[in-house]
Amino acid sequence: MRQTRGFTLIELMVTIGLLAILASLAAPSFRQLIISNRVSASTNELFSTLATARSEAIKRAQTITVTAKSSNWSNGWQVSAGATVIQDIEAPPSGITLTNLANSYTITFTSSGSTSNTDFKVCGTGIGTAYALGIRLGANGQLSKCKLNDCPFASANKTC
Repeated sequence: MRQTRGFTLIELMVTIGLLAILASLAAPSFRQLIISNRVSASTNELFSTLATARSEAIKRAQTITVTAKSSNWSNGWQVSAGATVIQDIEAPPSGITLTNLANSYTITFTSSGSTSNTDFKVCGTGIGTAYALGIRLGANGQLSKCKLNDCPFASANKTC
């Protein structure tokens, strides 16, 4: 009697068909995961830039500015001390929008690290406010972040 090993063509096709069905079910939730991670990464990038700018203002004992490129935070931003660019941040990934709720395109830190109050929201296209994040920059330079739905400062701006 002859013994065979391996899979028949029919068994292989059924297995591939089942894998294709499972992959198509997982794809939509994987897309949301990617977008939410991009929102989080962009929020962290802006948050760390603002913290660095404040730190540089105190360390250098001079005014430091963070300016949106082309008057749009979604195009990236620069940190500068006078005419000297300290840090140049590229635009976030496509589908991510950063908005300053005060419609300000320049944030200035004094040599003591203080600034004016301003708030940001970071949204990802296609996922609503479930993964949108907010950043608050207080007058004393203190930073905080939260989910947009839970942000007390964004009560009138919870939509993306």
